[in-house]
Amino acid sequence: MSRDHRWSIRKNVGMDVTLHSTQTHSVRGRLINASLEGMLIQPDQSCFAKDTDLEVSFTMPGKNESHHRVRAHVVHNGIHGIGLMLKHMCHTDIHAMQQLVRP
Repeated sequence: MSRDHRWSIRKNVGMDVTLHSTQTHSVRGRLINASLEGMLIQPDQSCFAKDTDLEVSFTMPGKNESHHRVRAHVVHNGIHGIGLMLKHMCHTDIHAMQQLVRP
């Protein structure tokens, strides 16, 4: 089984995010789809190789706007964007991801 297999359903999102890595400066991107386990992001610059650890920051819109920064691992990098596997999320980030992918 591929390391980037996601068990839960992916939801199209279309949200601006920022990618942070120790190897490069922050890069803006667009969250294409998300699930509870991962994300597909189109970065403004293609600078994240497979197996890179990074953080994704985003703001959940709405009445109770909240900012989140989740850890992730690049599992693939292609013409459609970078595939991320989410890692070690705290309960508030898990709740944000649940809201993000809610139908």
